[in-house]
Amino acid sequence: MAASVSDIGADSVVDTECPPETDRRGVWGDVGYIFHLIAFHIRRDAVPALLLWVVVLGAGAVGSFVQLRYIRELANVTNGLVASDRSLVVAALAAALAFIVLTAVHHGLQTVFNYTFRIRMRTVLTSDLLGRWLGGSSFYRPSQGATLDHPEQRVQEDVYNFCQYLVQLVPSLVTAVTSFYLYSDQLWLLSTPLPIPVLGIGQIVLPKGLYVLALVTAVVATTSAHLIGRIYTRLDVVRQRIEAGFRHDLGQAREFAEQIVLGGGQAIEESRARHDYALIQRNWKPYTGAAASLETVRVLITLLVTIIPTFILFPLVLAGKMQVGDLTIAGVAFGAVYQAFGSVSTNYPTFALLRSASQRIRMMDASLSYRQPSGFVHVAADGPTFSAHDLNVESVTGDTLFKLGNLTIRPRERWLVRGMSGAGKSTFFRVMAGLWPFGSGTVEHPSGEMRVMFLPQTPYLPNGTLAELLSYPDARGAFSEADYRKVLSDVRLERLVGDINEARAWAKRLSPGEQQRVVFARALLQKPDFLFLDEATSSLDPLTEAAMFEVLAKRTPEVALVTIAHTDRLSDHHTHQLQIDDGLAVATRLQTGSQVPLNPNDGKRHD
Repeated sequence: MAASVSDIGADSVVDTECPPETDRRGVWGDVGYIFHLIAFHIRRDAVPALLLWVVVLGAGAVGSFVQLRYIRELANVTNGLVASDRSLVVAALAAALAFIVLTAVHHGLQTVFNYTFRIRMRTVLTSDLLGRWLGGSSFYRPSQGATLDHPEQRVQEDVYNFCQYLVQLVPSLVTAVTSFYLYSDQLWLLSTPLPIPVLGIGQIVLPKGLYVLALVTAVVATTSAHLIGRIYTRLDVVRQRIEAGFRHDLGQAREFAEQIVLGGGQAIEESRARHDYALIQRNWKPYTGAAASLETVRVLITLLVTIIPTFILFPLVLAGKMQVGDLTIAGVAFGAVYQAFGSVSTNYPTFALLRSASQRIRMMDASLSYRQPSGFVHVAADGPTFSAHDLNVESVTGDTLFKLGNLTIRPRERWLVRGMSGAGKSTFFRVMAGLWPFGSGTVEHPSGEMRVMFLPQTPYLPNGTLAELLSYPDARGAFSEADYRKVLSDVRLERLVGDINEARAWAKRLSPGEQQRVVFARALLQKPDFLFLDEATSSLDPLTEAAMFEVLAKRTPEVALVTIAHTDRLSDHHTHQLQIDDGLAVATRLQTGSQVPLNPNDGKRHD
């Protein structure tokens, strides 16, 4: 089967069930990071965050108090029925009805505040991750392509899940603590000595046995849930990763449907998708086992908690030493004390999923905080020039691609970058742009407000209006309708003039050559001072390609142009050449089709 193109390491992760997010971190490390995110939310959202936290947590305490009053009224109903006291039964039923209405209103308001809390916290976390990922230097990292899988899922789904599970779990814990405070004293008063048979001794009597039994039950349940839950957490991290890979590959097949059909690749794409789903199936078996075990422990303990007080206290009721209503209160009190100490076990499925989401967010957080050390020094030039000095450009693995002594690109100069495939031409562009960290040397960037623009071979055309594509990355309002019509005519796309304000999937509607001309039109609109073209006209026929360079020279005569090309036909449109071959980059001046070495004293010749 073909491996997922989006996640090469997915097979090994499913086999080992040990993704990097869960490696060498225990539960307390995850809990610490959860509190870190909570503190980050409070710092960023300040007053609204604090108010929401008070309301969300306070709602749990209010709910516990209302529930206690409701249970007490039900106990009064039972005691009134036993005593045949009609007035007591009617009064208790009326009070119970009032608390039912109050509980319904409380849950409605609590839902409003919980949802408000979730969207505000999600906004804070999403804004931070988006700003550091899309808006910062971490967006493109050549060294980390295989380290952080599916960052888009971490921003969208994992942040959503984190906020959802957090607002489910934390109020439950507060409710448990509040219930313990409200019910603990009553369970203490209702507890009786508990005889425990011991082999070889007979029996020992445990004072306040019901109370102690609640604590022991909570400890056993929490320990069992944690042992199973940590496996569940790890498996959920794996599930998130392989689900994202499955979704990515299906989306890619949809996006490139025409190319796949033309190449006859339907069978391999189906095989790849089936392989992705097979990974989901392989992980689902242990995932199901962990979830089932966790649920079995939870339900077993929960049901035992409901019957233990009756099992212990029913002899007292039969002996007339305890009222039936008090038995009801004892049962609720026992459950409350258990919940206070065993709430983690009761809510462990939610806690496990919360840990899973936090682990994936933490890994992205760490990745965005990491700064790849660069061997290149980037400084501002003294004037309007782009310069490179003593460059030793390396690959990701540390192998030398090429060396360049000195190069200075001045306004109006037109440089042609030539070399065999893999020589390092595109990497040279990345070095000049400050994107490539591997190597050494100095790059001087143009000073002042001079604008640098890079056009790749494969254009980026997001969905939107044609005007938005032409003005990208500026807003469409940066240019007039007349400007858009003019550049479309300049790049021989007159037929699109009437579609300037049409929002469409232009990447699918335009041919590769038309897409390159749309991006070429961007350069004509924005008039950069330095324009780098990475085979940006490779899909054009020779006549159209020549026309593009002629209109560029006419419309932007001051621009310094640097072009990567594999053919000789662009030599007439350039004044200089940088040849990258056999690990060396040599600069020459082009004159009437010949190459003349640059003056060794002008700072451009390769040393």
